[in-house]
Amino acid sequence: MDTMNTNNSPFITLMTERTPMKYFHIFCVIYATISISTNYLNLRLIPMEFPFMPDNFPIGGGVFIFPIAFILQDIVTEVYGYARSRQMMWIGMTAMTASVIYSSFIISLPTLPAWHQSNQAYQLLFGKLPIHTFGDVIGIICGTVVNDYVLSRSKLKLKGKFFGVRIISATMAGEFSYQIVAYTIAWSGQMDAISSILPFFIFAFFYKICFNIIALPFIYIATYIIKQREHMDVYDTKTNFNPFKFSIG
Repeated sequence: MDTMNTNNSPFITLMTERTPMKYFHIFCVIYATISISTNYLNLRLIPMEFPFMPDNFPIGGGVFIFPIAFILQDIVTEVYGYARSRQMMWIGMTAMTASVIYSSFIISLPTLPAWHQSNQAYQLLFGKLPIHTFGDVIGIICGTVVNDYVLSRSKLKLKGKFFGVRIISATMAGEFSYQIVAYTIAWSGQMDAISSILPFFIFAFFYKICFNIIALPFIYIATYIIKQREHMDVYDTKTNFNPFKFSIG
C-alpha cells in the first residue's frame, strides 16, 4: 500500500480560490528566497575537476542549493495541486525580477571617489545579472511547468501511487528543460560551449537528480505531514494547465 495515496480519505481533493491553507504562504516565502539567492550566487563561479577531464570547468555557486526550489515545487504540487505551484513559481519570479531591477538601479548610481575601484568591481560582477536573470526566469518557467505537469498528470494516471518514481521522473524532465534554456541564455558568449557549458550542464543535472534521490525520504515525510495537517490531497482533474494563468482553475 502506498501511504501517499490519500484519495480515499476525507481530504480536500479539489483546489479553489477560497480553499483554506495553513502553510502555502510559508512555501512561497522560502521559494522566493531560494530563487533570489541562487540567481546572485550563480555569478560566483567555482572550479570543478574530474579525472577524465584535462582542465577544470566552472560551476555557478547557486547550483548547490537550487534543487531545494524543485523540491518545494514537488511538495506544493503534490499537496496543493498544479495551480498553487504555478502561483508560487510566479511569486518567486516576480521577487527575483524585482530584486534585479533594484540592484541594477543602485549599480547605476554615482559612487564616492574613494570607492571608485570597488564600485568598478561591483559593476563588473553584477552588471551581468540582468542577462543571467532573464535566462533563469525563462528557464525556471519552462522547467517548473514541465516538472509540475509531469508530477500532476502522473498522479492522476497512477491514482496517487508510486510517489518516489513520480518525483524523480518529474525532476529529471523539469531540470533538463530548465538547464537547456537557462544555461544557453545565461552563459552563451561567456563560456565555451564544449569545454565549459557542457560539463557544467552534465554535472549540474546529475548533482540535482542525486540530491533529489537522497532527499526523497525527507520529501516523502514532509509531503505526508503537510497533507495530514492541511487535510488536503489535490488532484488536478479540473485544472487549467496554462502556465501564464495566475488564478486557480
